[in-house]
Amino acid sequence: MKPALTDPVYAHWKRQHRKFPGVAKCVEMLGRRNVQGVLVDIICGELQEYAAAHAAELIAAFQSETDERLRRILLGIICEAKLPEGLPLFVEYLRSDDESLRHWSEQGLRSLNTPESRKALWEFGRSSRST
Repeated sequence: MKPALTDPVYAHWKRQHRKFPGVAKCVEMLGRRNVQGVLVDIICGELQEYAAAHAAELIAAFQSETDERLRRILLGIICEAKLPEGLPLFVEYLRSDDESLRHWSEQGLRSLNTPESRKALWEFGRSSRST
């Protein structure tokens, strides 16, 4: 959900960025230490809104990112956008040591709700019980 234009931070964002600034710019901004609070929400909202049109770029940004916080944010955006292109990522990170990446991977597979995603969840559940 977009903040109201009466929100001064959102109004400032819209004055600075009349159109989507792109995945790379959004990721770069999210990596800045001074970008916090509602501004993080605004940038994530922009990424999610344009995720389908920029799926390959968003997935590539996740794969090349080294900052764990940003990786969690990006995988969450890919999950919430229900990108079918995220299926391989969700399957790969379903067994991650990082609990947050596992969470977003499981949620992503559930939200895709395809035969492939259901199979991955079933296999993961089966292997989890046998260990």
